[in-house]
Amino acid sequence: VHGGLFILYLLVLAYATFSVKWPLKWSAAGFVAAFVPFGNFLYDRGLRKYK
Repeated sequence: VHGGLFILYLLVLAYATFSVKWPLKWSAAGFVAAFVPFGNFLYDRGLRKYK
């Protein structure tokens, strides 16, 4: 289950990058945040400032 959710997360990042035209740096940061403990909180803070 855990691996399947991770693959789904990567697919959503790819969708956001190519379909929604997200900057590549945000997608790369999302990928790195998946491996850093509590990285999602820093990533979320950055995305909120990006708006």
